[in-house]
Amino acid sequence: MLRGFPQSEHLFGAQAAIIGQSNIDAWFRTWEGTYLPTRELLKQIEALARTSPVTIINTSSSGSINTQPGLSAYQASKSALNRFTEFVHYEYPDSVRVFAYRPGSVPTQLSKLMPPGSRTPTDAPELAGGYALWLCSPEADLLRGRYSSANWDVDELVARRDEIQEKGLLFTVVKGQEPVRT
Repeated sequence: MLRGFPQSEHLFGAQAAIIGQSNIDAWFRTWEGTYLPTRELLKQIEALARTSPVTIINTSSSGSINTQPGLSAYQASKSALNRFTEFVHYEYPDSVRVFAYRPGSVPTQLSKLMPPGSRTPTDAPELAGGYALWLCSPEADLLRGRYSSANWDVDELVARRDEIQEKGLLFTVVKGQEPVRT
């Protein structure tokens, strides 16, 4: 997977499919889109015995924290993506910097397929790109393994670093359940 890109240090993962009256193969392809390429990259990372971590940025969605009927595959896969990001974070703490990020509400081909009543995308693609670049910086390490959004104020996130880390914020949790600590 890294052939031809020996200096590559960043992977952006995105996958999406809106499936209302779904066919099972299409539904599961939604889930495979992040897992399979990331798994292959992790195998390559292990084989290379890198001395500095690579960065993986998984494209999540506000759908991962909301429920909208008719979007079961998409929203459930994005919720699973957030958890998957957490597992990569804990299983590869020294070799991978991994993030799940919402790129904002950017107009895309996918957004044209959203059900009636969905929010109209209004964010510029540059917002997502700028935030993703910031996630590649060491300053963003406070968000390793966590969900975040390009719409959030980076200065406020940095100012809340201690609170985010001490309280285990921005991880996927079940309300009322204490998170398992490693």
